[in-house]
Amino acid sequence: MDNLELTKDILRSSLQLGERADTLELDTPLMGHFPQLNSLTVMGIVSEIEAQTGCAISDQEITAEIFESVGSLAAFINQKIS
Repeated sequence: MDNLELTKDILRSSLQLGERADTLELDTPLMGHFPQLNSLTVMGIVSEIEAQTGCAISDQEITAEIFESVGSLAAFINQKIS
Protein backbone atom coordinates (compact mmCIF):
# COMPACT_ATOMS: atom_id res chain seq x y z
CA MET A 1 0.00 0.00 0.00
CA ASP A 2 1.44 3.38 -0.94
CA ASN A 3 1.60 6.29 1.46
CA LEU A 4 -1.43 8.16 0.06
CA GLU A 5 -3.56 5.03 0.23
CA LEU A 6 -2.43 4.37 3.80
CA THR A 7 -3.32 7.95 4.73
CA LYS A 8 -6.74 7.64 3.06
CA ASP A 9 -7.34 4.35 4.87
CA ILE A 10 -6.50 5.92 8.24
CA LEU A 11 -8.74 8.92 7.54
CA ARG A 12 -11.53 6.67 6.23
CA SER A 13 -11.64 4.78 9.50
CA SER A 14 -10.89 7.62 11.92
CA LEU A 15 -13.30 10.15 10.38
CA GLN A 16 -15.84 7.53 9.25
CA LEU A 17 -15.66 8.77 5.66
CA GLY A 18 -16.58 5.56 3.89
CA GLU A 19 -16.35 5.94 0.12
CA ARG A 20 -15.73 9.70 0.44
CA ALA A 21 -12.14 8.83 1.36
CA ASP A 22 -11.59 7.63 -2.21
CA THR A 23 -11.89 11.24 -3.45
CA LEU A 24 -9.19 12.59 -1.13
CA GLU A 25 -6.16 14.09 -2.89
CA LEU A 26 -2.85 15.35 -1.51
CA ASP A 27 -4.13 18.94 -1.61
CA THR A 28 -7.44 18.16 0.13
CA PRO A 29 -7.62 20.34 3.26
CA LEU A 30 -8.28 18.61 6.58
CA MET A 31 -8.56 21.22 9.36
CA GLY A 32 -11.76 23.19 8.86
CA HIS A 33 -12.87 20.93 6.01
CA PHE A 34 -14.15 18.01 8.08
CA PRO A 35 -16.29 19.01 11.07
CA GLN A 36 -15.61 15.66 12.73
CA LEU A 37 -11.86 16.47 12.86
CA ASN A 38 -11.29 17.63 16.44
CA SER A 39 -8.85 16.93 19.24
CA LEU A 40 -10.37 13.51 19.94
CA THR A 41 -10.24 12.38 16.33
CA VAL A 42 -6.69 13.74 16.01
CA MET A 43 -5.67 11.43 18.84
CA GLY A 44 -7.52 8.58 17.10
CA ILE A 45 -5.65 9.28 13.87
CA VAL A 46 -2.33 9.32 15.74
CA SER A 47 -3.19 6.00 17.41
CA GLU A 48 -4.17 4.51 14.05
CA ILE A 49 -0.88 5.67 12.49
CA GLU A 50 1.01 4.01 15.34
CA ALA A 51 -1.01 0.80 15.01
CA GLN A 52 -0.67 0.53 11.23
CA THR A 53 3.00 1.49 11.00
CA GLY A 54 4.43 0.23 14.27
CA CYS A 55 6.00 3.61 15.03
CA ALA A 56 5.71 5.68 18.18
CA ILE A 57 4.57 9.31 18.03
CA SER A 58 5.27 11.64 20.94
CA ASP A 59 2.88 14.41 21.95
CA GLN A 60 5.55 16.97 21.03
CA GLU A 61 5.49 15.80 17.40
CA ILE A 62 1.79 16.52 16.93
CA THR A 63 1.26 19.96 15.39
CA ALA A 64 -1.57 21.67 13.53
CA GLU A 65 0.60 21.78 10.40
CA ILE A 66 0.47 17.98 10.14
CA PHE A 67 -3.31 18.18 9.81
CA GLU A 68 -3.49 21.02 7.26
CA SER A 69 -4.03 18.67 4.31
CA VAL A 70 -4.02 15.05 3.28
CA GLY A 71 -0.57 15.66 1.78
CA SER A 72 0.90 17.07 4.99
CA LEU A 73 -0.46 14.11 6.94
CA ALA A 74 0.90 11.69 4.33
CA ALA A 75 4.32 13.39 4.52
CA PHE A 76 4.32 13.03 8.29
CA ILE A 77 3.44 9.34 8.02
CA ASN A 78 6.19 8.87 5.43
CA GLN A 79 8.69 10.55 7.74
CA LYS A 80 7.69 8.24 10.60
CA ILE A 81 8.08 5.04 8.57
CA SER A 82 11.27 6.02 6.74
